[in-house]
Amino acid sequence: MTLKRNLLGSGALWILTSGLAVADVTAADVWADWQSIMASYGDTVDFGQTNTAGDVTTIKGASIEGNLEAGSYTIKVPTITMTDMSNGTVSIKVGDVSKVTAVFPTETGRDGQIVTTINTTNYNMTASGSADELVYDYTIDEVRVFADELKMGNITMSFVAEMMMQGVSGKSIVAPGPLRKVTQSFAADMMTGEVDVEDPSGEGGGKMSFDIPNISSTTTANMPEGINLMDAEALRGNGYSVDGTFAYSALDFDLDVQNEDGSVAFATTNQGGSTSVFSDDTAVEMAFASQGTKMEIGTDQFPFPISLSAANQDSKLRMPIAQTETPEKFLVEYTLADFEMNDALWGLFDPMRQLPRDPATVSFDIEGAGKLDVDLTDPDVDVPMGELESLTLNSLLVDVVGAQLTGTGAFTFDNSDTTTFGGVPKPTGQIDLNLLGINGLMDTLATMGLLPAEQAMGARMMMGIFARPGDGPDSLTSKIEINAAGQVLANGQRIR
Repeated sequence: MTLKRNLLGSGALWILTSGLAVADVTAADVWADWQSIMASYGDTVDFGQTNTAGDVTTIKGASIEGNLEAGSYTIKVPTITMTDMSNGTVSIKVGDVSKVTAVFPTETGRDGQIVTTINTTNYNMTASGSADELVYDYTIDEVRVFADELKMGNITMSFVAEMMMQGVSGKSIVAPGPLRKVTQSFAADMMTGEVDVEDPSGEGGGKMSFDIPNISSTTTANMPEGINLMDAEALRGNGYSVDGTFAYSALDFDLDVQNEDGSVAFATTNQGGSTSVFSDDTAVEMAFASQGTKMEIGTDQFPFPISLSAANQDSKLRMPIAQTETPEKFLVEYTLADFEMNDALWGLFDPMRQLPRDPATVSFDIEGAGKLDVDLTDPDVDVPMGELESLTLNSLLVDVVGAQLTGTGAFTFDNSDTTTFGGVPKPTGQIDLNLLGINGLMDTLATMGLLPAEQAMGARMMMGIFARPGDGPDSLTSKIEINAAGQVLANGQRIR
Protein backbone atom coordinates (compact mmCIF):
# COMPACT_ATOMS: atom_id res chain seq x y z
CA MET A 1 0.00 0.00 0.00
CA THR A 2 1.31 3.44 -0.85
CA LEU A 3 0.92 6.60 1.17
CA LYS A 4 -2.11 7.43 -0.97
CA ARG A 5 -4.10 4.48 0.42
CA ASN A 6 -2.71 4.66 3.95
CA LEU A 7 -3.51 8.29 4.67
CA LEU A 8 -6.79 9.14 2.98
CA GLY A 9 -8.06 5.62 2.33
CA SER A 10 -7.53 4.70 6.00
CA GLY A 11 -9.75 7.60 7.01
CA ALA A 12 -12.52 6.30 4.76
CA LEU A 13 -12.17 2.79 6.16
CA TRP A 14 -12.41 4.22 9.69
CA ILE A 15 -15.90 5.51 8.78
CA LEU A 16 -17.00 2.18 7.30
CA THR A 17 -15.80 0.08 10.23
CA SER A 18 -17.11 2.37 12.96
CA GLY A 19 -20.70 1.19 12.39
CA LEU A 20 -23.44 1.89 9.79
CA ALA A 21 -24.48 4.66 9.81
CA VAL A 22 -38.02 13.60 14.85
CA ALA A 23 -39.81 14.06 11.65
CA ASP A 24 -41.07 11.13 9.60
CA VAL A 25 -38.61 9.09 7.56
CA THR A 26 -39.56 6.43 5.00
CA ALA A 27 -37.99 3.24 3.73
CA ALA A 28 -37.47 5.01 0.39
CA ASP A 29 -35.44 7.73 2.16
CA VAL A 30 -33.32 5.12 3.94
CA TRP A 31 -32.68 3.00 0.86
CA ALA A 32 -31.66 6.11 -1.13
CA ASP A 33 -29.17 6.95 1.63
CA TRP A 34 -27.78 3.43 1.70
CA GLN A 35 -27.36 3.41 -2.08
CA SER A 36 -25.31 6.60 -1.81
CA ILE A 37 -23.12 5.08 0.92
CA MET A 38 -22.57 1.88 -1.08
CA ALA A 39 -21.61 3.89 -4.17
CA SER A 40 -18.96 5.71 -2.11
CA TYR A 41 -17.02 2.50 -1.44
CA GLY A 42 -16.90 0.75 -4.78
CA ASP A 43 -16.10 1.19 -8.43
CA THR A 44 -19.03 -1.03 -9.45
CA VAL A 45 -22.22 -1.25 -7.41
CA ASP A 46 -25.15 -3.60 -8.05
CA PHE A 47 -28.17 -2.56 -6.01
CA GLY A 48 -29.81 -5.93 -6.57
CA GLN A 49 -33.56 -6.42 -6.76
CA THR A 50 -35.90 -4.17 -4.78
CA ASN A 51 -39.46 -5.17 -4.01
CA THR A 52 -42.02 -3.10 -2.08
CA ALA A 53 -45.18 -4.70 -0.75
CA GLY A 54 -47.24 -2.39 1.43
CA ASP A 55 -45.01 -0.99 4.18
CA VAL A 56 -42.18 -3.47 3.56
CA THR A 57 -39.28 -2.94 1.14
CA THR A 58 -36.95 -5.90 0.53
CA ILE A 59 -33.56 -5.67 -1.20
CA LYS A 60 -31.86 -8.87 -2.40
CA GLY A 61 -28.58 -9.55 -4.20
CA ALA A 62 -26.82 -6.21 -3.74
CA SER A 63 -23.02 -6.19 -4.11
CA ILE A 64 -20.04 -3.82 -4.20
CA GLU A 65 -16.89 -4.34 -6.26
CA GLY A 66 -13.79 -2.20 -6.08
CA ASN A 67 -10.15 -2.08 -7.11
CA LEU A 68 -7.21 -1.67 -4.76
CA GLU A 69 -3.72 -0.64 -5.83
CA ALA A 70 -2.80 -4.29 -5.39
CA GLY A 71 -5.87 -6.39 -6.09
CA SER A 72 -9.62 -6.05 -5.81
CA TYR A 73 -12.52 -6.80 -3.48
CA THR A 74 -16.15 -7.89 -3.69
CA ILE A 75 -18.73 -7.41 -0.93
CA LYS A 76 -21.97 -9.38 -1.16
CA VAL A 77 -24.65 -7.62 0.87
CA PRO A 78 -27.23 -9.86 2.58
CA THR A 79 -30.96 -9.47 2.25
CA ILE A 80 -32.14 -6.16 3.72
CA THR A 81 -35.71 -5.57 4.88
CA MET A 82 -36.99 -2.05 5.63
CA THR A 83 -40.41 -1.62 7.20
CA ASP A 84 -42.25 1.71 7.53
CA MET A 85 -43.57 1.96 11.09
CA SER A 86 -46.67 3.83 12.25
CA ASN A 87 -44.58 6.21 14.41
CA GLY A 88 -42.67 7.61 11.42
CA THR A 89 -39.57 5.46 11.84
CA VAL A 90 -38.19 2.61 9.73
CA SER A 91 -37.32 -0.80 11.17
CA ILE A 92 -34.34 -2.33 9.39
CA LYS A 93 -33.41 -6.01 9.42
CA VAL A 94 -30.14 -7.13 7.84
CA GLY A 95 -29.55 -10.76 6.86
CA ASP A 96 -27.39 -12.81 9.17
CA VAL A 97 -24.65 -13.65 6.64
CA SER A 98 -22.58 -11.56 4.22
CA LYS A 99 -19.33 -12.30 2.39
CA VAL A 100 -16.25 -10.31 1.43
CA THR A 101 -13.80 -11.67 -1.15
CA ALA A 102 -10.38 -10.04 -1.66
CA VAL A 103 -8.05 -10.87 -4.56
CA PHE A 104 -4.39 -9.86 -4.43
CA PRO A 105 -1.14 -10.56 -6.33
CA THR A 106 1.40 -13.04 -4.95
CA GLU A 107 5.08 -13.75 -5.56
CA THR A 108 4.11 -16.79 -7.64
CA GLY A 109 2.64 -14.53 -10.32
CA ARG A 110 -0.82 -15.94 -9.68
CA ASP A 111 -3.53 -14.17 -7.75
CA GLY A 112 -4.21 -15.02 -4.13
CA GLN A 113 -7.65 -14.94 -2.58
CA ILE A 114 -9.20 -14.72 0.87
CA VAL A 115 -12.92 -15.14 1.57
CA THR A 116 -14.39 -13.66 4.75
CA THR A 117 -17.85 -14.43 6.12
CA ILE A 118 -19.64 -11.99 8.44
CA ASN A 119 -22.35 -13.42 10.71
CA THR A 120 -24.59 -11.32 12.94
CA THR A 121 -27.00 -12.33 15.70
CA ASN A 122 -30.04 -10.18 16.50
CA TYR A 123 -29.03 -7.26 14.31
CA ASN A 124 -31.71 -4.61 14.95
CA MET A 125 -31.69 -1.11 13.51
CA THR A 126 -34.15 1.77 13.54
CA ALA A 127 -34.00 4.81 11.29
CA SER A 128 -35.65 8.03 12.39
CA GLY A 129 -35.41 11.75 11.72
CA SER A 130 -36.07 13.02 8.22
CA ALA A 131 -34.68 12.75 4.71
CA ASP A 132 -32.52 15.80 5.52
CA GLU A 133 -31.04 14.22 8.65
CA LEU A 134 -31.31 10.45 9.10
CA VAL A 135 -30.66 8.96 12.54
CA TYR A 136 -29.74 5.28 12.79
CA ASP A 137 -29.78 3.47 16.15
CA TYR A 138 -28.68 -0.16 16.19
CA THR A 139 -27.83 -3.07 18.47
CA ILE A 140 -26.23 -6.41 17.64
CA ASP A 141 -25.88 -9.24 20.15
CA GLU A 142 -22.87 -10.67 18.33
CA VAL A 143 -20.80 -10.04 15.21
CA ARG A 144 -18.57 -12.88 13.99
CA VAL A 145 -16.07 -12.33 11.18
CA PHE A 146 -14.64 -15.65 10.00
CA ALA A 147 -12.13 -16.59 7.29
CA ASP A 148 -10.93 -20.12 6.56
CA GLU A 149 -10.20 -19.91 2.83
CA LEU A 150 -6.80 -18.50 1.90
CA LYS A 151 -5.10 -19.23 -1.41
CA MET A 152 -1.62 -18.06 -2.32
CA GLY A 153 -1.53 -18.66 -6.06
CA ASN A 154 -2.21 -22.36 -6.54
CA ILE A 155 -1.42 -23.18 -2.89
CA THR A 156 -4.27 -23.51 -0.41
CA MET A 157 -3.11 -22.49 3.06
CA SER A 158 -4.18 -24.10 6.30
CA PHE A 159 -5.65 -20.94 7.71
CA VAL A 160 -8.36 -19.92 10.17
CA ALA A 161 -9.05 -16.37 11.33
CA GLU A 162 -11.92 -15.25 13.52
CA MET A 163 -12.94 -11.99 15.15
CA MET A 164 -15.99 -11.57 17.39
CA MET A 165 -17.69 -8.60 18.99
CA GLN A 166 -20.40 -8.92 21.61
CA GLY A 167 -22.86 -6.40 23.00
CA VAL A 168 -22.60 -4.02 20.06
CA SER A 169 -24.54 -0.75 19.96
CA GLY A 170 -24.26 2.50 18.08
CA LYS A 171 -25.79 5.60 16.55
CA SER A 172 -25.20 7.29 13.20
CA ILE A 173 -26.53 10.70 12.22
CA VAL A 174 -26.36 11.32 8.48
CA ALA A 175 -27.03 14.63 6.76
CA PRO A 176 -27.13 13.88 2.99
CA GLY A 177 -26.06 16.43 0.43
CA PRO A 178 -23.15 17.36 -1.85
CA LEU A 179 -20.97 17.08 1.27
CA ARG A 180 -22.46 14.30 3.37
CA LYS A 181 -21.88 14.81 7.11
CA VAL A 182 -21.79 11.68 9.27
CA THR A 183 -21.57 11.67 13.07
CA GLN A 184 -21.20 8.26 14.71
CA SER A 185 -20.77 6.59 18.07
CA PHE A 186 -20.05 2.90 18.57
CA ALA A 187 -19.51 0.60 21.56
CA ALA A 188 -18.95 -3.12 22.19
CA ASP A 189 -18.68 -5.02 25.45
CA MET A 190 -15.91 -7.30 24.15
CA MET A 191 -13.85 -7.95 21.03
CA THR A 192 -11.86 -11.16 20.66
CA GLY A 193 -9.84 -12.63 17.83
CA GLU A 194 -7.83 -15.68 16.82
CA VAL A 195 -5.62 -16.53 13.83
CA ASP A 196 -4.10 -19.97 13.17
CA VAL A 197 -1.96 -20.56 10.07
CA GLU A 198 0.35 -23.40 9.02
CA ASP A 199 3.06 -23.47 6.36
CA PRO A 200 1.97 -25.92 3.62
CA SER A 201 5.47 -27.45 3.75
CA GLY A 202 4.88 -28.38 7.37
CA GLU A 203 7.98 -26.47 8.51
CA GLY A 204 6.23 -23.82 10.55
CA GLY A 205 3.16 -21.86 11.41
CA GLY A 206 1.76 -19.42 13.90
CA LYS A 207 -1.09 -18.58 16.23
CA MET A 208 -2.36 -15.22 17.41
CA SER A 209 -5.14 -14.26 19.82
CA PHE A 210 -6.40 -11.10 21.50
CA ASP A 211 -9.08 -9.91 23.92
CA ILE A 212 -10.15 -6.25 24.13
CA PRO A 213 -13.02 -5.34 26.49
CA ASN A 214 -15.12 -2.17 26.61
CA ILE A 215 -14.53 -0.72 23.17
CA SER A 216 -15.88 2.70 22.23
CA SER A 217 -15.41 5.02 19.30
CA THR A 218 -16.68 8.30 17.88
CA THR A 219 -16.38 9.59 14.33
CA THR A 220 -17.26 12.82 12.55
CA ALA A 221 -16.80 12.81 8.80
CA ASN A 222 -17.50 14.92 5.75
CA MET A 223 -17.78 12.80 2.60
CA PRO A 224 -18.15 14.31 -0.89
CA GLU A 225 -21.14 12.91 -2.75
CA GLY A 226 -20.47 10.89 -5.90
CA ILE A 227 -16.76 10.29 -5.21
CA ASN A 228 -15.17 6.92 -4.37
CA LEU A 229 -13.79 7.36 -0.86
CA MET A 230 -11.04 4.86 -1.67
CA ASP A 231 -9.66 7.22 -4.35
CA ALA A 232 -7.40 9.71 -2.56
CA GLU A 233 -6.76 11.78 -5.67
CA ALA A 234 -10.48 12.35 -6.22
CA LEU A 235 -10.97 13.46 -2.60
CA ARG A 236 -8.50 16.34 -2.81
CA GLY A 237 -10.16 19.73 -2.80
CA ASN A 238 -13.67 18.34 -2.31
CA GLY A 239 -14.08 18.94 1.43
CA TYR A 240 -13.31 15.40 2.65
CA SER A 241 -12.37 15.00 6.32
CA VAL A 242 -12.61 12.41 9.08
CA ASP A 243 -12.01 12.88 12.80
CA GLY A 244 -12.24 9.73 14.92
CA THR A 245 -11.36 8.31 18.32
CA PHE A 246 -11.12 4.73 19.57
CA ALA A 247 -10.70 3.64 23.20
CA TYR A 248 -10.61 0.40 25.19
CA SER A 249 -10.19 -0.59 28.84
CA ALA A 250 -7.59 -3.39 28.51
CA LEU A 251 -5.66 -5.52 26.04
CA ASP A 252 -4.46 -9.14 26.18
CA PHE A 253 -2.46 -10.23 23.10
CA ASP A 254 -0.53 -13.47 22.42
CA LEU A 255 1.55 -14.53 19.41
CA ASP A 256 3.40 -17.82 18.83
CA VAL A 257 5.45 -18.48 15.68
CA GLN A 258 7.37 -21.61 14.70
CA ASN A 259 9.77 -22.14 11.79
CA GLU A 260 12.87 -24.18 10.94
CA ASP A 261 14.99 -21.92 13.21
CA GLY A 262 12.86 -22.49 16.32
CA SER A 263 9.98 -20.68 17.96
CA VAL A 264 9.12 -17.20 19.21
CA ALA A 265 6.45 -16.41 21.79
CA PHE A 266 5.27 -12.87 22.41
CA ALA A 267 2.64 -11.73 24.92
CA THR A 268 1.54 -8.26 25.93
CA THR A 269 -1.13 -6.78 28.18
CA ASN A 270 -2.11 -3.27 29.13
CA GLN A 271 -4.64 -1.47 31.27
CA GLY A 272 -6.29 0.48 28.50
CA GLY A 273 -5.50 2.81 25.66
CA SER A 274 -6.79 5.03 22.91
CA THR A 275 -6.22 6.01 19.30
CA SER A 276 -7.29 9.12 17.43
CA VAL A 277 -7.11 9.90 13.72
CA PHE A 278 -7.73 13.09 11.80
CA SER A 279 -7.39 13.31 8.04
CA ASP A 280 -8.46 15.69 5.32
CA ASP A 281 -7.10 16.47 1.87
CA THR A 282 -4.28 18.63 3.30
CA ALA A 283 -3.00 16.91 6.48
CA VAL A 284 -3.12 13.80 8.63
CA GLU A 285 -2.82 13.55 12.41
CA MET A 286 -2.61 10.39 14.54
CA ALA A 287 -2.22 9.81 18.28
CA PHE A 288 -1.79 6.61 20.29
CA ALA A 289 -1.75 6.03 24.05
CA SER A 290 -1.57 3.03 26.38
CA GLN A 291 -1.22 2.54 30.12
CA GLY A 292 0.30 -0.20 32.24
CA THR A 293 1.89 -2.10 29.36
CA LYS A 294 3.71 -5.39 30.04
CA MET A 295 5.51 -7.58 27.48
CA GLU A 296 6.98 -11.06 27.65
CA ILE A 297 9.20 -12.39 24.85
CA GLY A 298 10.57 -15.92 24.64
CA THR A 299 12.63 -17.45 21.84
CA ASP A 300 14.79 -20.51 21.26
CA GLN A 301 17.58 -18.14 20.21
CA PHE A 302 17.76 -16.52 23.66
CA PRO A 303 18.67 -18.25 26.95
CA PHE A 304 15.86 -16.73 29.06
CA PRO A 305 12.54 -14.87 28.69
CA ILE A 306 12.61 -11.10 28.26
CA SER A 307 10.21 -9.02 30.38
CA LEU A 308 9.52 -5.34 29.67
CA SER A 309 7.02 -2.89 31.11
CA ALA A 310 6.06 0.79 30.95
CA ALA A 311 3.62 2.89 32.95
CA ASN A 312 2.63 5.00 29.92
CA GLN A 313 3.37 5.15 26.23
CA ASP A 314 2.05 8.07 24.19
CA SER A 315 2.78 9.28 20.67
CA LYS A 316 1.37 11.88 18.32
CA LEU A 317 2.18 12.75 14.72
CA ARG A 318 0.84 15.50 12.47
CA MET A 319 2.10 16.09 8.95
CA PRO A 320 0.94 17.98 5.86
CA ILE A 321 0.28 15.81 2.81
CA ALA A 322 -0.64 18.37 0.16
CA GLN A 323 1.24 21.03 -1.79
CA THR A 324 0.69 24.44 -0.19
CA GLU A 325 1.74 28.05 -0.77
CA THR A 326 1.99 28.85 2.95
CA PRO A 327 3.79 26.93 5.73
CA GLU A 328 1.77 24.15 7.40
CA LYS A 329 2.25 22.86 10.94
CA PHE A 330 3.80 19.47 11.70
CA LEU A 331 4.58 17.86 15.04
CA VAL A 332 6.05 14.72 16.60
CA GLU A 333 5.48 13.85 20.25
CA TYR A 334 6.55 10.73 22.11
CA THR A 335 6.67 9.59 25.74
CA LEU A 336 7.83 6.27 27.20
CA ALA A 337 7.38 6.63 30.97
CA ASP A 338 8.77 4.40 33.72
CA PHE A 339 10.23 1.78 31.41
CA GLU A 340 11.63 -1.32 33.14
CA MET A 341 13.20 -4.63 32.11
CA ASN A 342 13.82 -7.82 34.02
CA ASP A 343 17.02 -8.52 36.00
CA ALA A 344 18.04 -11.36 33.67
CA LEU A 345 18.28 -8.90 30.77
CA TRP A 346 20.13 -6.35 32.90
CA GLY A 347 22.56 -9.09 33.88
CA LEU A 348 23.83 -9.46 30.31
CA PHE A 349 25.80 -6.18 30.61
CA ASP A 350 25.60 -5.33 34.34
CA PRO A 351 25.89 -8.57 36.33
CA MET A 352 27.33 -6.74 39.37
CA ARG A 353 24.38 -4.30 39.53
CA GLN A 354 26.64 -1.24 39.27
CA LEU A 355 24.16 0.78 37.20
CA PRO A 356 20.98 2.20 38.78
CA ARG A 357 17.98 0.16 37.69
CA ASP A 358 15.40 2.85 38.34
CA PRO A 359 12.55 3.11 35.80
CA ALA A 360 13.65 5.03 32.69
CA THR A 361 11.72 7.77 30.89
CA VAL A 362 12.22 9.18 27.39
CA SER A 363 10.06 12.04 26.16
CA PHE A 364 10.21 14.69 23.43
CA ASP A 365 7.87 17.23 21.86
CA ILE A 366 8.88 18.71 18.49
CA GLU A 367 6.84 20.96 16.23
CA GLY A 368 7.51 23.10 13.22
CA ALA A 369 6.22 24.47 9.96
CA GLY A 370 7.05 23.74 6.36
CA LYS A 371 5.80 23.71 2.79
CA LEU A 372 5.50 20.72 0.48
CA ASP A 373 6.23 21.18 -3.22
CA VAL A 374 4.29 18.00 -4.09
CA ASP A 375 1.18 16.11 -2.97
CA LEU A 376 2.20 13.04 -0.98
CA THR A 377 -1.01 11.33 -2.09
CA ASP A 378 0.15 11.52 -5.72
CA PRO A 379 1.13 7.95 -6.73
CA ASP A 380 3.91 9.30 -8.96
CA VAL A 381 5.71 10.99 -6.05
CA ASP A 382 8.56 8.89 -4.65
CA VAL A 383 10.59 11.45 -2.67
CA PRO A 384 8.89 14.25 -0.68
CA MET A 385 10.22 17.71 -1.54
CA GLY A 386 9.63 21.03 0.15
CA GLU A 387 10.95 23.71 2.50
CA LEU A 388 11.46 23.65 6.26
CA GLU A 389 10.46 27.02 7.75
CA SER A 390 10.83 26.49 11.51
CA LEU A 391 11.61 23.83 14.09
CA THR A 392 10.88 24.01 17.85
CA LEU A 393 11.92 21.61 20.58
CA ASN A 394 9.24 22.26 23.18
CA SER A 395 10.64 19.70 25.59
CA LEU A 396 13.19 16.90 25.86
CA LEU A 397 13.68 14.45 28.71
CA VAL A 398 15.99 11.44 28.77
CA ASP A 399 16.21 9.92 32.26
CA VAL A 400 18.13 6.63 32.23
CA VAL A 401 20.69 4.76 34.39
CA GLY A 402 21.22 7.67 36.78
CA ALA A 403 21.72 10.43 34.19
CA GLN A 404 19.20 12.99 33.00
CA LEU A 405 19.14 15.19 29.89
CA THR A 406 16.58 17.99 29.42
CA GLY A 407 16.33 20.64 26.75
CA THR A 408 14.33 23.21 24.79
CA GLY A 409 15.11 25.19 21.66
CA ALA A 410 13.84 26.85 18.50
CA PHE A 411 15.23 27.57 15.03
CA THR A 412 14.01 29.27 11.88
CA PHE A 413 15.42 28.46 8.42
CA ASP A 414 16.31 30.76 5.52
CA ASN A 415 15.60 28.69 2.42
CA SER A 416 17.10 31.38 0.18
CA ASP A 417 20.55 30.76 1.73
CA THR A 418 21.86 27.25 1.15
CA THR A 419 25.55 28.21 0.96
CA THR A 420 26.34 29.24 4.56
CA PHE A 421 25.86 25.67 5.80
CA GLY A 422 26.83 23.73 2.70
CA GLY A 423 23.54 23.08 0.91
CA VAL A 424 21.30 23.24 3.99
CA PRO A 425 18.92 26.21 4.55
CA LYS A 426 20.60 28.55 7.05
CA PRO A 427 19.23 28.12 10.59
CA THR A 428 18.94 30.86 13.20
CA GLY A 429 18.09 30.20 16.85
CA GLN A 430 19.33 28.38 19.91
CA ILE A 431 18.95 25.20 21.95
CA ASP A 432 19.41 24.99 25.75
CA LEU A 433 20.44 21.68 27.33
CA ASN A 434 20.93 20.55 30.93
CA LEU A 435 22.71 17.34 31.87
CA LEU A 436 22.79 15.75 35.33
CA GLY A 437 24.86 12.79 36.49
CA ILE A 438 26.81 12.28 33.29
CA ASN A 439 30.26 12.21 34.88
CA GLY A 440 29.15 9.64 37.44
CA LEU A 441 27.64 7.50 34.68
CA MET A 442 30.84 7.67 32.62
CA ASP A 443 32.92 6.67 35.65
CA THR A 444 30.66 3.65 36.25
CA LEU A 445 30.76 2.61 32.59
CA ALA A 446 34.57 2.89 32.62
CA THR A 447 34.78 0.75 35.77
CA MET A 448 32.54 -1.86 34.11
CA GLY A 449 34.79 -1.90 31.05
CA LEU A 450 31.99 -0.72 28.77
CA LEU A 451 33.62 2.67 28.09
CA PRO A 452 37.32 2.61 27.15
CA ALA A 453 39.48 5.26 28.83
CA GLU A 454 40.38 7.03 25.59
CA GLN A 455 36.70 7.35 24.64
CA ALA A 456 35.83 8.68 28.09
CA MET A 457 38.62 11.26 27.77
CA GLY A 458 37.36 12.32 24.32
CA ALA A 459 33.79 12.66 25.61
CA ARG A 460 34.93 14.85 28.52
CA MET A 461 36.91 17.07 26.15
CA MET A 462 33.83 17.57 23.98
CA MET A 463 31.73 18.41 27.05
CA GLY A 464 34.38 20.95 28.02
CA ILE A 465 33.91 22.68 24.66
CA PHE A 466 30.12 22.62 24.47
CA ALA A 467 29.09 22.76 28.14
CA ARG A 468 29.82 24.55 31.40
CA PRO A 469 29.22 23.54 35.04
CA GLY A 470 25.67 23.92 36.30
CA ASP A 471 24.39 24.98 39.70
CA GLY A 472 24.37 21.53 41.33
CA PRO A 473 26.90 18.69 41.68
CA ASP A 474 27.66 16.73 38.49
CA SER A 475 25.53 19.07 36.40
CA LEU A 476 26.29 20.69 33.06
CA THR A 477 24.47 23.29 30.98
CA SER A 478 24.91 24.20 27.35
CA LYS A 479 23.49 26.92 25.12
CA ILE A 480 24.17 26.41 21.42
CA GLU A 481 23.32 29.44 19.28
CA ILE A 482 23.37 30.13 15.55
CA ASN A 483 23.13 33.85 14.91
CA ALA A 484 21.99 35.81 11.86
CA ALA A 485 25.58 35.99 10.59
CA GLY A 486 25.77 32.18 10.49
CA GLN A 487 28.13 31.99 13.48
CA VAL A 488 27.80 29.03 15.87
CA LEU A 489 28.35 29.81 19.57
CA ALA A 490 28.53 27.49 22.56
CA ASN A 491 27.78 29.31 25.83
CA GLY A 492 28.72 32.58 24.15
CA GLN A 493 32.03 31.30 22.70
CA ARG A 494 32.27 31.17 18.94
CA ILE A 495 33.12 27.68 17.65
CA ARG A 496 32.34 28.31 13.97
